[in-house]
Amino acid sequence: MKYDNPRILVIGAGVNGSVCAAHLHAAGVAVLVPLVMKYHTDVRALARSRDDVRLMIAALCESLALLKAQGHRIVPRAQSFIAALPRFVLEMILRRMFNSKLGEVGIAWHAQQALDELQALADDLRVLVLRSDLPVPAIRKVLEIS
Repeated sequence: MKYDNPRILVIGAGVNGSVCAAHLHAAGVAVLVPLVMKYHTDVRALARSRDDVRLMIAALCESLALLKAQGHRIVPRAQSFIAALPRFVLEMILRRMFNSKLGEVGIAWHAQQALDELQALADDLRVLVLRSDLPVPAIRKVLEIS
């Protein structure tokens, strides 16, 4: 069954079942924000948690696989780099980003300002997970789905 919840699809639906960068971004944000909120938007504290950074990376990779399993093609193809890069490289990139002004303003501040929107994205991803047959343990853990 194709995912038909309008919020995420409107954000990034492409042509011919493709998923553009904005759609992938929405799914990525949906797994990022619960972990940011766990640290009360202190992304530098999140960067110090090896377990949570690794959980986030696993959830990001699973969200990409989840979108593909729904029959979506990732556009632009460069977005597929998330699954192709070694996890330690992604961990290094995320830690550096969280410890930067971009992390402080672009992630933490934005999360504080758009809680309703971000919760809606998490709810949409939760529905997508529940409709899927894929085992996505990292997403389930981040979104607290049993």
